[in-house]
Amino acid sequence: ARAASLSISYDDGGKQEFLVDIKGSGAPTSEFFSGGKLVLQKLLGDHRERENAVAMTMDGNGAVYFAADLEHSNHAISIARMNADGSLAWAKAFNGPFTDRIGNGGGVTPRAGVTNAISWGDDGYLYVVGNYSWSFANSSFYTWVAKIHPSTGDLVWSKLWSRVETISGSGDGSYATGINATGDDHVFVAGSTNG
Repeated sequence: ARAASLSISYDDGGKQEFLVDIKGSGAPTSEFFSGGKLVLQKLLGDHRERENAVAMTMDGNGAVYFAADLEHSNHAISIARMNADGSLAWAKAFNGPFTDRIGNGGGVTPRAGVTNAISWGDDGYLYVVGNYSWSFANSSFYTWVAKIHPSTGDLVWSKLWSRVETISGSGDGSYATGINATGDDHVFVAGSTNG
């Protein structure tokens, strides 16, 4: 265990002092993982380009569904299904005329904090959020929300949203990072806006 004291003093015509006792502990003793074994490993994509898989979910049959940010000549959102035996069931790319991404639209790093960008709905469909660019500038995005058939990858519906009806500048943009469709008749989307 660790202990420390913090004393804060200031002078505004009269002296006041606050004493705070701080107690805590260091990191627990840990060991490297040594049990289990790698059952399956697959690569999907092109070694000359970047495919940043940022979110995944599974079904009851062991199939894996994942969302990726394709950083090719024109960014796209990829949604794919890998069967339990490792075979690729389907892979779809969704992209408009400009840049479309999973996660924060800015920067070149893999999109952090978007592990909930793909989710199951109570209706048995997949729901995905991403970001759809509206211009060559690629400095702000509409939030993109989609419902996808899990057996085929076909798009059931696709919606765009921003805090204003029509984006006219970077301050109008929005970025989706998470989705939940387990409500009776609602889809909940989390993210941020520029404005």
